[in-house]
Order: sequence, then structure tokens, then C-alpha cells
Amino acid sequence: MGTIDIICTIFIILVAIFGLKKGLVMSIIGIFGWIIGIIISLALGPSVSNLLQDLIKISSDIANIIGYIIVFVVVLAILGILCSLIHKSIQFLHLGTIDHLLGFIFGCIKALIIIFVVVFIVRLMPLSKQMENYINSSYIVSFSEKFVNAIIDRTNLKQPIDKMKHKLPLNKDYDSVNTETESIKER
Repeated sequence: MGTIDIICTIFIILVAIFGLKKGLVMSIIGIFGWIIGIIISLALGPSVSNLLQDLIKISSDIANIIGYIIVFVVVLAILGILCSLIHKSIQFLHLGTIDHLLGFIFGCIKALIIIFVVVFIVRLMPLSKQMENYINSSYIVSFSEKFVNAIIDRTNLKQPIDKMKHKLPLNKDYDSVNTETESIKER
């Protein structure tokens, strides 16, 4: 087991323990809470910004930032209260143990998904031969690549990903990017 595998394993364990503590319901509401908070702040942020500009007479840039933050925090606070009520209901129904065990499993799955996404992004980047060999020696990276490739092969994502790879300079070899950078510096 290499360093990358050890780091990934520790990450999976930490996220799983965090999921165990929060429970499944709280973990899911937490994820959706952030998504809902972002969506609602994008929708209502400009209105709050305009209101702030009228009331306080501040610049539009500052009002925009404050408007989005206010809406986001209010949404998270409301969802926090909702989470508290749901958590009390789960405890009242004596489903806490099941909720926490499912939270542990959810944490493991969430950590693996994060690792899969990171591996996918890293594979788009230019890497030196040494770094490529280092990454290829990881069991978890190998498993992640097989899993991600299986998903890509079974969906319609292969063509868009290939197009993206060719449009971005990220798919070049690290050594060729390094050479190009040096030649640009010389000019």
C-alpha cells in the first residue's frame, strides 16, 4: 500500500466517521441544504442586493456580495432548524442507530465519489513520468479509474469528455508542456 492509498484510506475513514456521527438523514439534508442554499441565493440575492442599496446606500458590488450571503445564511439556518426537528423525530422513533449506521455507509460512498472525481480531474492534467508512475502504483487509483471508465463507457459522456480533452491543454504530456513554457519564457 503506497502513500496515495494510505491518504485515500484515511480520508474514507474520516468521512465515514463524520457520516456515522451525523447520520444518514442529516448528511443528505446537509448536502441538499448547500445546493438549495446556492440556488435560492442566486434567485433572491439580487433582490436583497437592491434592497440593501436602497436602505444603506452602499456600492452595488458590496451589496451583491452581502445580498447573496444573507440569503444563503438564512436558507441554511432554516434548514438547520428543520434538521433539528427531523433529528429529534428520528431519536423519538428509536431509529437513531440505523440512521447512524446508514450515515457511516453514506460517508464511505461520498468519500469514494470524491476520490473518483479527483482521480478523473488529475488524469486530465499533464503529469511528469515520475508522478504518472507514482499514481499508477496506487490500488485505489486503479480501482477508481476502472469504475469511472465503466461509468463513462455506459453513458453518453465519452464523446464530450474526449472533445474536452482535446480542447484543453490539460491532456498534453507534462514534459511537452514544460518545454513549451520554457520556450515562451525565452521569447
